[in-house]
Amino acid sequence: MRIPSELSLDLPHSVSLLALAFVYYFVTEWLLAASVGKYVMKLRVLGTDGDPCSLKASLIRNAMRLIDWLPFFYLVGGGLILTSAKRRRVGDRLANTIVTLAPLRDMNPPPAPFLYH
Repeated sequence: MRIPSELSLDLPHSVSLLALAFVYYFVTEWLLAASVGKYVMKLRVLGTDGDPCSLKASLIRNAMRLIDWLPFFYLVGGGLILTSAKRRRVGDRLANTIVTLAPLRDMNPPPAPFLYH
């Protein structure tokens, strides 16, 4: 069976898609501490000190995504997660990050201070 030429991906397109995926994860985890999927599942990427994921940590974490993905499609990453006490993959270990449940929001926050002036 032959794949039509307009459906086949060549190297420039593959690299572009890989770069787009990297930028997506890098930016969303840096600015929002979660990708869309993590946000929906109420997970957040934090530093091991509890601070939000920094620019450098997001860059390292997502650059290592290639190591987790390429050899056997997440077998390496999955194996490292299973053998880690804190369930961290290669990128999390090198970037000192952890994926954790998002903190619950206070449904009754204190009133704004300007209401009392």
